[in-house]
Amino acid sequence: MWLWRGLSLAWALAKRAWSIPLEWRFLLFSVVVLVAGAYVIGSWTTDEIEGRVLQRAAATNALYVDSFVHPYLQDLDGASSVSPQNVAALDELLDVTALGETVVSFKVWTPDGTIIYATDERLIGRSFPVEDDLMRAAGGNVSASVTDLGEEENQYERERWDRLVETYAPVLSDKTGELLAVSEFYQLPDDLLGEIRSSQNRGWLIVSAATFVMFVVLNGMVRQASSTIRRQSEGMLRLNEQVRAASASNVQREEQVMTRLAQDLHDVPAQNLAAALLRMDRLGETVPADQSENWEMIRQSVGIALADLRGISGGIRMPDLDHLGSAEVIAQAVDEFEKRTGHAVSFSIAAESALLADAAKVAVYRIVQEALNNAATHGNASSMEVTASVRPGTLVVEITDDGSGFVPSQVGASQRSGDRARLGIRGMRERAELLGGSFRIRSRPGEGATVVANIPLSGRDDS
Repeated sequence: MWLWRGLSLAWALAKRAWSIPLEWRFLLFSVVVLVAGAYVIGSWTTDEIEGRVLQRAAATNALYVDSFVHPYLQDLDGASSVSPQNVAALDELLDVTALGETVVSFKVWTPDGTIIYATDERLIGRSFPVEDDLMRAAGGNVSASVTDLGEEENQYERERWDRLVETYAPVLSDKTGELLAVSEFYQLPDDLLGEIRSSQNRGWLIVSAATFVMFVVLNGMVRQASSTIRRQSEGMLRLNEQVRAASASNVQREEQVMTRLAQDLHDVPAQNLAAALLRMDRLGETVPADQSENWEMIRQSVGIALADLRGISGGIRMPDLDHLGSAEVIAQAVDEFEKRTGHAVSFSIAAESALLADAAKVAVYRIVQEALNNAATHGNASSMEVTASVRPGTLVVEITDDGSGFVPSQVGASQRSGDRARLGIRGMRERAELLGGSFRIRSRPGEGATVVANIPLSGRDDS
């Protein structure tokens, strides 16, 4: 239960930390990493300091103690116990010489773990398991450690002290240089531990100072980098806004050009074709009988050209979209398509009408118009559906048909051929992306197509 609560709290803190700005997030994680690293390095350093100080002190003290006890242990060469005379001499050393001021307890071991001399006479002749320190000393090395006197052999020391510095040193023969025994002596730890703590405190101070300097340097670098990134981001945002504003202005100019072109097509070529068709009707009675079939073909061609010209003119003319929301703009495009082509289109919107900037209104209208035209003309669709929904900051428009479909990945290869449908797809994509939105098509041959356009919402009507 507590573990689960702890994990939940850690997850909540991690999510909250991840939501803060990048600059502060990096500084937070850098503090955690630096503190953890400082703790690991500091702990390792203090352990090393303790070990080195103990070993140095052990080597020094071992030489000092050996200078006193060494002569009285030479009789062990070939013997298994200390002579009574040398036992008395060792006892006197600890009582009346300067050695007793440094050493509070003393033992002599054989390499197999038997005590042959001890301050506590009860231990003489007893055997104990061979510990690592004794084994190292038997191998010719001096070793030392701070002991809490928890071993069975330390009953005498445990009754008098809480902890002592324990040192093992080899005793070598003057004649052969071979190991005779291992001396073990105990010292009060206060002076040595004080030196260790002082060295450790200096080590922690150095590690802490280095960590603080690294944090200050990292903090400066992060702040400088963050400031640079922020300026670049602001510059990119301004550039994007300028590009979008320029794109919107270009779209408006293009629509104005297309409106004038539609008006010119309607006023000049269409009117001329209409007048020509009217005059042809009047002259039809004067056409010789053997030319009537050709005359009728010409008349029908002029009529078809007039109808196509009026259709083109109506298709490129942009209706008045002022004061319309997203739903009304889409409904206008669907209604215009139905009137012009006679195809029925299913239309639904899953949210209230959203506000669109003028350029976005034009883009939505043209995307719906072009997608429906492609479905009817190139996809031979019999059923078409337009849906719209509003997500946070985005208008999502989907146009689905049951036409012949195609492979979207092959669209780019067909653009250079001048394929009208492919050029229309590229135009729809460009309209969406110029506004900062996105555009995609899902289609397979024989399975129809779905056009999805995501258009950013302005939150206000710019019209």
